[in-house]
Amino acid sequence: MMADSEDNAAAPAIRTPLPRQLRLWRQRLLPIVVWLIGVALVITLMGRQRQRIDAVGIAEVRQATVAPVFDGTVHAISVDVFDPVQAGEAVAVMDDTLIQAELITLKAELAHLSGELEARREQLKLDGMAAQHRVMLDADDAQIDYLLLVAEYESDKAALKRLEGMCASQNTASDSALLDRRTSDETLLRYESLARRVAEYEEAMAAARVRMEQAEQRRDLGKEAYGDHNWASLLEPFQREIRVQEARLSEIAQRTQFLVLRAPLAGRVSSIVCRSGETVLAGMPVLTIASPDSQRVLAYIPEHSLRAVEVGAVAEVYSRRKAGPAVRGSVLRVDGKVEAMPMALWRNQAVSERGLSILVGGIPPGRFFPGEALDVRFPPASESL
Repeated sequence: MMADSEDNAAAPAIRTPLPRQLRLWRQRLLPIVVWLIGVALVITLMGRQRQRIDAVGIAEVRQATVAPVFDGTVHAISVDVFDPVQAGEAVAVMDDTLIQAELITLKAELAHLSGELEARREQLKLDGMAAQHRVMLDADDAQIDYLLLVAEYESDKAALKRLEGMCASQNTASDSALLDRRTSDETLLRYESLARRVAEYEEAMAAARVRMEQAEQRRDLGKEAYGDHNWASLLEPFQREIRVQEARLSEIAQRTQFLVLRAPLAGRVSSIVCRSGETVLAGMPVLTIASPDSQRVLAYIPEHSLRAVEVGAVAEVYSRRKAGPAVRGSVLRVDGKVEAMPMALWRNQAVSERGLSILVGGIPPGRFFPGEALDVRFPPASESL
């Protein structure tokens, strides 16, 4: 028995075959390798996540209000909600009753001034100064005649503006079968007739202005020829009153220009605040017009993940309403403060969120609706190349 145990102890150890050893090593090392690869992937993804910035955004709503520049009454509105309009198109017209009343008063005062000038002319004749008075007072006469023409012109021009708005409003109504076409045609004929008369007044005003300038030249020459005859005291009251009427007429002309309210941009009517017959103050909106698409996005980086974004950085914008590739834009401006996000971007409507606002531009037209909620990503510089 002792001999057998000694023989077994002296026998060589059996070696594990190499394939089995390799299989054992692989079984032991594979979990470690997989674990190391997973750690490396997590570290890489976390690094990229730190570099990439996820944000939310909303397509910019570009809209403008149409408002009068003076107090007045809305005479007519030629559009309805959701109607498409072009930039410069007449959308409403203000009532010209007050302007017409002021012009009537102004014309009466000019006629009174002309009568006083004629009385002064007769007085100079009695004083034996017929030649002098003719030269000196003709310039004032010519100026009053010119102002009377301008007053008539502005009166017809204001009425023409009103008819322009009525034509636009009636065309819209007749197209939708809300108004007889004959009524629209009659208004158009009145407009064309008045437009011809306004053109005639413009020609008459040009001729009257030439006569006025010629009369002023003769008056200047007359002062030199007749010497100092206290002409200043003679002419100053009339000239001062003429200057007052000129200023009033100029102010009325400015208001006449803005009787018709026009669309400041192309788009659609989003709301109508006032209706025909309502009185509005200067600057009070009558209607609003919104652009049909948006080419800029207002993005917000959440406050808890606030990171720097530079102007010119690439932005990837994704629509929430439909799947598709990102729309690339660029950062135009970065606000320097944290502010409240629009409610449409809150994850929980009961909890407000804040973020750094960033303006993204360069968005192709027609990709997003104004006011649409979007997802925005700012990739690292290496991925944006």
